[in-house]
Amino acid sequence: MTVHRVLLILVLWASFGICGCTKQLAPMSGGPNQGPVPPGSGGNPNPAIAKTLDFLAGIYVDPFSTAIRDDYFNGNAQPFGTRNDSFGTLTTLVNPAVGLVPPGLEALLAPPIGPRDQHTGRVNRDTRIADFENSGFPGIISNTYDCVDPLNPDDIAKLYRNNGDGTFTEILNPFRDHNGQPITIQGRGETIVVADFNNDGFLDIFIPYYTYKSADPDPEGPPGAICQNSTQSYLLLNDGTGHFTDVADAAGVSLRNLQETVEGAQALDLNNDGLIDLCAGSHLFINTGITNGIPHFVDMGLKLGLPSVFEEGVKFVDAYNDGYLDLVLLDPNKGPALFRLEGATTLSKPGAIIQLGTARFAQQLTAFPGDIYRNTFGLNAYDINGDGLEDVITTGGDTCDPKIFLNAGNGFERVSPQVRPFTLDAAHDPQKAFCQANGAMAFADLNNDGQIDVLSSTFDTVLAFINNSKPRGSFFVVEVLGSNGEHNQQGRVVKMSPQSRPDVIFTRVVDSGSGYLSQNQYPLLISSPYSEQHEVTISLPQIFNSNRLTNIVFTISPGQKARVFAPSITNPNGRVEIVPVRPFTFDPALYPAAQGILE
Repeated sequence: MTVHRVLLILVLWASFGICGCTKQLAPMSGGPNQGPVPPGSGGNPNPAIAKTLDFLAGIYVDPFSTAIRDDYFNGNAQPFGTRNDSFGTLTTLVNPAVGLVPPGLEALLAPPIGPRDQHTGRVNRDTRIADFENSGFPGIISNTYDCVDPLNPDDIAKLYRNNGDGTFTEILNPFRDHNGQPITIQGRGETIVVADFNNDGFLDIFIPYYTYKSADPDPEGPPGAICQNSTQSYLLLNDGTGHFTDVADAAGVSLRNLQETVEGAQALDLNNDGLIDLCAGSHLFINTGITNGIPHFVDMGLKLGLPSVFEEGVKFVDAYNDGYLDLVLLDPNKGPALFRLEGATTLSKPGAIIQLGTARFAQQLTAFPGDIYRNTFGLNAYDINGDGLEDVITTGGDTCDPKIFLNAGNGFERVSPQVRPFTLDAAHDPQKAFCQANGAMAFADLNNDGQIDVLSSTFDTVLAFINNSKPRGSFFVVEVLGSNGEHNQQGRVVKMSPQSRPDVIFTRVVDSGSGYLSQNQYPLLISSPYSEQHEVTISLPQIFNSNRLTNIVFTISPGQKARVFAPSITNPNGRVEIVPVRPFTFDPALYPAAQGILE
C-alpha cells in the first residue's frame, strides 16, 4: 500500500502549568515506609509529580474518530488511519482528498450525503477497532449519524474484516434479527462499545441511537421533511464468523422511545462478578446473568442515584483510589459532574464481588471548579501527569476551549496552559482546531516512554500531543488477554496496590470505547508515586465452567509489563507473563527532526 507522509501543520512546544496552585497532598517521602497519607489524597505520597504538563504537538490528516490500536503488532499504538514510527511521529494512511484509502474501505468513506431524494452518500460517525474473529487482526465497526433513509444502501452501519495484509473486506449483511433475517442499521448513532457481554470469547457490539419521536427537520430533505430516528439501540451478539444477532430487546437495552439521547457509553464489570455491565448515558445496565447465550440487564441507574440527564460523554474513574469506580457525566453546557460510588460492599479481600444493594452514586458538587461550557461534546480520563490519580479532559466546544482537570485526590483542579504558539486553549490555537474537535480526547503512549499522550479528533484531522512532563512517577503496563492471547477482554477491571499501602487501590478498566466517540489504547498504562512492587488483582470468569470466577493475583515491579491470560481448560486459574518494558528515553530535540521538518 502506498503511503504518504502527511503535511505536519505544526510541531511546536506546548506547555501546561497549574495556575499558581500545587496539589496539597501528603509530604514527599523517600521510600515505601512513609507515614499516613491524608484522607482524600488518593494515596499520593509525592505531590511534586508533574506540577507542569509539557507537550509536543502535531496535527495530521485523519478522517475518523480517535480509535487507538497496535494494528501492526510492533508495540506501537496509533489512531486508526495512521501509522506510528515508535517516536510518536504519525504517517497518514487515509486521506480521501488525494485518493488515499486502504483497499476495501472505499465504501466506508463514501461521498458526502446527497439530497435526500438521491439516496446516496454516507455520514461516517464513530469507528471502533476490535478483533471480532479472534484472528489476531482487528476488524472495524463503523456507524453513521444521519436521518433514517431505507432507500440509501450506503448510509448504514458497516463491518469490515481485516485481511492481515493491509486490506479489508466488507462483510455483507453482517447484522441479523432474532429470526436470523438480515437487518440494516441506520440513524443518528453515537459511541460504539465492544465487549464480550455473554462470555463466549467473542466481542459483541453495542450501538446507541437516537430513538425519540422526531420533529427535527431533515437538512437534506425537501421543506417540511422530518429527520426520522432509529426505533432502537442495538446489542449485537457475535457468533465468531462475522455475523451478529441483535438481542437488545431480549437483553433489556434497546432504549426505545428514549427522549434523553444517549451520547457516551462504556462497558465494564462494575461489581466484579465476571459479567460485563453497560453504561449508556445515565442508564447503568447491570448484567444479571446469561441465559441461552443472551445476557440480561437491569437498569440500576435511577436506583443507584444517577440522574436522567442529557450528556455528551460518560467515563468511569476511580477518583479516590479506593477500589470503587466512580462516574463522570458531561453536561455539554454545565461541564463534568462526578458521582462517587458510596455504600457498596465489600472489598474485604482481593477480587471480592462488590455488592450494590445499599450503594449509591452521590454527586460531589465541588469536585470540578466552575467554568464556561457551550456545546462541549466529549470527555475522557486517564492519569495524564503520572501521579496515580486519573485526570479528566473535555473538548473545546463552541468556546474552542479544551480543559484539563488534574485530580488532586479530593477534587479536580483545572490546568491553565502557558502562552505558546499552539496549546490546548482558545487563545493559542492558530488553526482553530479545537473549535472543530467533535469527539472526546483519546489516550495512548505513542512513543513508549511510560507517559500517556493525548489525541483529539476533528473528523478531518487528529491532534497529537506527546507528553514530555517531568518529574514522573513509576509506571506499569498490564495487558489483559484471552486464554490464547486474544484482545477480547474489554471491560475487565484491574486493581493494583503498592505493597506498603494495600489501602491505596488503583482501579482501571480495559477500554471498550468510552467517553464520547473515542477508544483508548488496549494495554493499561498505570502510574504510581510508589517506587516499589505492586500487587495486581484481576477477576476473570472461567467461560468453560459456568463462568465461575477466578481471581488472578501477582506482583509487578516498576517498568514491567504483565501479560495476563484468561482462564482456560489447560490453565483454569489463568496465567501471567512478566516482561520488562523496552527501555526508551524520549529526546524532544529529535521530535521535530523525525517529522522531516514541516514537509
